Amino acid sequence: MSEDVTPAAFERQRSALLSLLKDVSIAESNCPTGAHVAVVGYSSHTKYLIRFQDYRRKAQLIESVRNIALEKSSNHSQLGAAMRFVGQHVFKRIRAGVMTKRVAVFFSNGQSQNVTEIVTAIMEYRGMDIFPAVIALKNAPTVAQAMEVDDTRKVILSVLRRDMTTDLRTVKNCAICYDPCRPSAQCSFIQEQVQPQQADVDLVLVLDGSREVRADEYAGAQQLLGSVVEQLAVSPEPSRAGNQARVALVQMGSTQVLKKEFGLQSYQNQDQMKRHLIQNMRQQGGSASIGLTLEFTLKKVLLNAKQARKRRVLLTVVGTQTAYEDQAKLRYISQKAKCEGVALFVVTVGERYSRTQVEELAGLPTNQHLVHVSRLDAEEQGYCRHFFRVFLSALNKGVITYPPPSLTQTCEQLEENFSGAHEDQFFEGGFLAQVRGETETRHMNISDGQIQQDSLSSDSRSEDKDICLLSMDSGDCRNYTLKWYFVSKRGQCAPFWYGGCGGNENRFDRQEECESFCKT
Repeated sequence: MSEDVTPAAFERQRSALLSLLKDVSIAESNCPTGAHVAVVGYSSHTKYLIRFQDYRRKAQLIESVRNIALEKSSNHSQLGAAMRFVGQHVFKRIRAGVMTKRVAVFFSNGQSQNVTEIVTAIMEYRGMDIFPAVIALKNAPTVAQAMEVDDTRKVILSVLRRDMTTDLRTVKNCAICYDPCRPSAQCSFIQEQVQPQQADVDLVLVLDGSREVRADEYAGAQQLLGSVVEQLAVSPEPSRAGNQARVALVQMGSTQVLKKEFGLQSYQNQDQMKRHLIQNMRQQGGSASIGLTLEFTLKKVLLNAKQARKRRVLLTVVGTQTAYEDQAKLRYISQKAKCEGVALFVVTVGERYSRTQVEELAGLPTNQHLVHVSRLDAEEQGYCRHFFRVFLSALNKGVITYPPPSLTQTCEQLEENFSGAHEDQFFEGGFLAQVRGETETRHMNISDGQIQQDSLSSDSRSEDKDICLLSMDSGDCRNYTLKWYFVSKRGQCAPFWYGGCGGNENRFDRQEECESFCKT
């Protein structure tokens, strides 16, 4: 019902809907037979037109469809948003059942304004086992591209021609009335026996094994990651160049011993990886340090990997919050990873995680890179596994791009600020190894009960070169900005996150300013 839908186009949609319903048996009682049907209308917003409980007989449903009026809108079509609304709200109100099939048919007058939302909807639909079909009144190549990210091909895009009978028959036979036990020859494009996924990717699995994660959550995460490995076509020769997936595993727990369970070249098949994941690995315990673990994974496993694949993905299962002193590291390292082209996919389990932290960790857009489940039982594992499969497919097809366009400016600033800095300054003690430790002195101006943040400028800074001997001090607050300090034992400047409210004078806005003051 968007701005480009004419009365003639609206009537064509109604006619197609009535044709689809004509031969469909409609549920008229509480018995688990027949179809339950709801109808929504959409433009930039989605609203119910007919709810499941609005009719008792098929004749009433047909009459309700005939009485739907075109509500003209000045808004653009947002097909993806409508798809997500149906998945998240409409299908929550249907009966449960092993044999119950969920099908969503959408009518579109052409292009949609937000293709990213369609891709997100396809990920969610695969996770929820919903079969989507889009019936377009005109060619919609961008919609077609978005729907192709489901490599199981359990999607249909049908463009209505003048004689719509054949086009609607495909939707009816291969979506609404599809029987996987007796599939029509017309539906041969659907892959019921899903093959291992071909993906040109280096995938690192990171499992939260900290003490806050319950034993059942840890076991569920092991099973989830094992099923992710099982659906991948892994390289039989991971030490050689190629375009098949390689997998590594890191466990997050004690900060004293960050553990690489196995590397990208350790195993040559899925069975070996699953055996290590499920049988050999034990929960590590200790407190969670997501930033430190991410830093370790990037440096020791992913960024310097030999015979690297085209894409790099880090899949993290998180069940708790990171330590306070690790938060600045998490913020920086996650940004650096994204700017390096690493896709960060996060699964959270339970209620003990920090939403802010996992949203900082996850890639963009967040709704394609972050999945939350309350527990990791078989159903939720299936949702995560299927969602992630479509995510990998979208990444492999270039539908998801890295670095994300929205981070272009941030990445340019990082590159500009850190140009000439040695990589060890990012990953060693010179940068973020101590966010709150090694504090030489803290200065706070307290006036009228308010803490005022120190502000240093080149004019107000002391001329005493001894300030260059002070240790890095991140301050007492958490409003982090990028600064530089002089590392006296190395004789060079390094970046750090300054949180505000105190700190010391060994703090500079730019690398050049730091070097000019402390190295001359």
